[in-house]
Amino acid sequence: MTKLRHLTVRMAWHDAGWDGTVCRNPNANSYCTGSHSLLSDRLARNKNAEIEAAHAGKPLDTAMPDYLPPCYWTSAAFAKSPLKVMHQHPFPGLEDKVIKGKLPANTSLTWPFRLTMTHSDKARKKQGKYFADLEGRVDRFMGRLAPDESIVFFYLNYDNPVSAEEYRYTLVGCAPLKEVDTTGKYKFDAAKLAKIRSGGDMQNFPTLNWAMSVSTHFAKRGVRLPYQEYLALIEADPKAESKLDEIRVLIQEPALVPGFKYVSEQLDEDQCLALLYKLRRAFEAVERHGVVKTGNELHRLDAMIEATWRRRGLYPGLAAVVDQLIHLSDGDAGIELSGGTTLVESVRSKLKPKEDLLTRMLTLLNGTSVPKGIALPRFLGQRQ
Repeated sequence: MTKLRHLTVRMAWHDAGWDGTVCRNPNANSYCTGSHSLLSDRLARNKNAEIEAAHAGKPLDTAMPDYLPPCYWTSAAFAKSPLKVMHQHPFPGLEDKVIKGKLPANTSLTWPFRLTMTHSDKARKKQGKYFADLEGRVDRFMGRLAPDESIVFFYLNYDNPVSAEEYRYTLVGCAPLKEVDTTGKYKFDAAKLAKIRSGGDMQNFPTLNWAMSVSTHFAKRGVRLPYQEYLALIEADPKAESKLDEIRVLIQEPALVPGFKYVSEQLDEDQCLALLYKLRRAFEAVERHGVVKTGNELHRLDAMIEATWRRRGLYPGLAAVVDQLIHLSDGDAGIELSGGTTLVESVRSKLKPKEDLLTRMLTLLNGTSVPKGIALPRFLGQRQ
């Protein structure tokens, strides 16, 4: 059984709340092309503020096929309508490689750069710039996410008008996952691909498009902090800046920061709960301020918090303990999963009302027989 994870998705700043439209004032939005934005070089290279200004406020795909704002990766995260997109290969000289696609409503694009690129000299010497099993790595990454259960957390890197001075990641909002998938492969003829892969460190050059499509249940179950609305208030009344400070959700805890690097990472249940509570406190302030009309954001957050607590349970580390007991029965500690999650979930499913999971597990581990219906990990089963 795979342990459930949650997802972080980095966004580029958008002055109209990532609603699937072109910014209202593209020329004034320098944050999206900053060095601490999203795909910074690509956005800085491909953004055409003049074209965007001519289509300000219109759907992102209005000027296609001639032009698509390069921020399309996240500017439609909270869009009510689907959009057409074109994935142009980011490498110089390969711009003719294009994958046409669509973004359903409430869909963004992201990529787990940390696990798909080599980072150490040892790995690069062996694999080149890219891992040979890149597609398997991405499949496993997506396999740890569960529709309706995993929560997608949207955030900004340092280039944004909310926390630029503090150099902090800034949480924008969240929503339960609806669907996640890859977005296709670029077509190369065999000779062209062989030539590219013959270059230094390029032996595992991929044809897979480095963009995962992430759709959420934002419309009915998600929340977004109204940063844009508060910034507009401050422009009219600078004294209102303290209100923005009250609703900002900054990521500064050492236990949380690693989940917001490399564009997209995964979080465990405890990190998820910490972020949900931070968002809840922020929306309590939003409701108190009355700057914007609030809906049922607190109710939505409470529903996500309740579901996470129910899934997490009182003993989230129990499976890891069982894994170590299995390893130690062979004489040495280990780091690999050995079926602890399978055993714990099997026991949990057989609990009687009000029966404690930890007590039941200790009874099982101390016993000499296996109760009917309990699924033992393969390694334990071999020892019976």
